[in-house]
Amino acid sequence: MVAGVQVIRQPARILVTQPIPDLHLKPGDIILRFNRLGEGAADICASGTWHNNYDASFTTEKNGLGCRRHCLGTVIEEGVREYWVRVKTSSGQMGWMLSFKTTRGELWDSSNFDELCPEPTSD
Repeated sequence: MVAGVQVIRQPARILVTQPIPDLHLKPGDIILRFNRLGEGAADICASGTWHNNYDASFTTEKNGLGCRRHCLGTVIEEGVREYWVRVKTSSGQMGWMLSFKTTRGELWDSSNFDELCPEPTSD
């Protein structure tokens, strides 16, 4: 793999259930979540303003996981995201391949890289 890129085709939608003063949001407002960065952080858009690496750990996911306290919003619609990788073959050809795609919470894995990175086996 030479490079990788995540493409957000559609952001997740988070319904605000409690006031979020620092974002000037009230119950019923919608937050758009674009990129999940781990530990609850995400790139979001709220009230037309972009917030990089925002602590969105207040969010409860559609499956009920996520927020454990101070829950202020719930995912009402999962987004669509893809992860593309740029690869170079042994003959020097380069191109892009879709590695995986998540559509509204459903994961599609291309399995293109299973032979390159096999699961370890126990002897």
